[in-house]
Amino acid sequence: MEGLRDESGVVAIAGSLQAAQLTVLGLRALQHRGARGAGIAASDGHLLRSVQGLGRVTDVFAGRDLAVLRAVAAVGQVWGRGERADEAELEAQTSANHPFMARFKDGQVAVAMNGRFANAASLRRELKALGALFSSTSDGELLLHLMARSAQTTTVNRLVDALWKVDGAFNVVLMTEDRLIAVRDPRGFRPLWAAQIGGAVGVATEDTALRLVGASDLRELEPGEMLIVDDTGPTIVRPLKRRPHAFCALEVSSTAAREASAFGHAVYRQRVEFGRKLAMESPVDADLVLGLPGSSVPAALGFARAASLPFEAGLHRAPWASPIVGAPSGEAELVWRPVPDVVEGKRVVLVLSVLGDGHDARRLVQLLRNTGALEVHLRVATPAVVASCPYGTASPTKEELVASQGTDAAALAEALGADSAACLTRDALQAILGESGHCMGCLGGAWPVPVESPEDQLGLFDAE
Repeated sequence: MEGLRDESGVVAIAGSLQAAQLTVLGLRALQHRGARGAGIAASDGHLLRSVQGLGRVTDVFAGRDLAVLRAVAAVGQVWGRGERADEAELEAQTSANHPFMARFKDGQVAVAMNGRFANAASLRRELKALGALFSSTSDGELLLHLMARSAQTTTVNRLVDALWKVDGAFNVVLMTEDRLIAVRDPRGFRPLWAAQIGGAVGVATEDTALRLVGASDLRELEPGEMLIVDDTGPTIVRPLKRRPHAFCALEVSSTAAREASAFGHAVYRQRVEFGRKLAMESPVDADLVLGLPGSSVPAALGFARAASLPFEAGLHRAPWASPIVGAPSGEAELVWRPVPDVVEGKRVVLVLSVLGDGHDARRLVQLLRNTGALEVHLRVATPAVVASCPYGTASPTKEELVASQGTDAAALAEALGADSAACLTRDALQAILGESGHCMGCLGGAWPVPVESPEDQLGLFDAE
């Protein structure tokens, strides 16, 4: 699947006897944010128990009787692999529980998190020097270590104390036997939603997950806000320092489900506008417009309308293909099926939501040619991605990114085998998103939070 995606998504429900079942259902709505594994931790009010495994949500929970968990609250997570993860890191990710669970002296804790701490390397080094042992590369485990060493006496205060020590892009959902806590980072890199679900309270990375389980009164938590749910009901506080906003631009263009809302706007409408503006900036003489099924379709519709060209469903996903993982070994012809009657003898515009390493885009161009397209013009509804995201969006390395060495249209077209290629400009993207503050580091902008190099981190047995 051409493009970039988040490395995880989280859902939690508190105050319902169906908490475990509703959480798993919500995770299915977030499957596009990670397909390597899934898991939940559930509380019956006295004890936390977990179910987790590798694979898609339906695979992990197939045949499991979640009713035996007797949960009144649950937190769940789907996770993927980072594009830059080597085999050792993948093994560490696999061995870690998601959500990550631990036992403090006053009870159990489960934490689910998406995103990354930018200063994780130095924090791990400091904790290891104090004798801390880590069993995974999870920043959730790092957070629990910080909480365990806090001098504060309550779970909420220990969490706040720990979060004051970290910086980066994160949503954290933490659960004890009798309390659920959710917090969005002060810059608001990703959305975090809260809602009523009957008499219960739910939180999730996307509002789509909450709508699926019957939510009402949906509210996007403000950057830096913390939601606390206990036997007195929900409470919202703001314990973290205010920071300039840094909403992820790719969350809107490609990561979120197209029926989602993010940063106060409907994702679908903004993607249509990306395509409309792209057609105005980079017109092309063609016969029809195709969109790669998924996040690219709204942009393709916008492009077609602005260009007065027909939009055709001439490219579809094969029924046996995974809608999450994409092409096995990059074999696009096994996943995407062109409709010969639509593309044969035509000059085609193929619209993508985002361009990563170009591997699938190159194969799709060739696939359309093999099906009889006379010309294939590639249009990308975001600016060229030129840097790898350090904040938890799975992306190729800088060396692998097709546009990392330059964004010249002719060079991109040649590299991708297209008759022409063009990307939306950063100025156009910014004009559509507005001036409320967005992270565009991967698009050639500045990174809002400096990220420590992993090489700064000492291994478990490294000498000082």
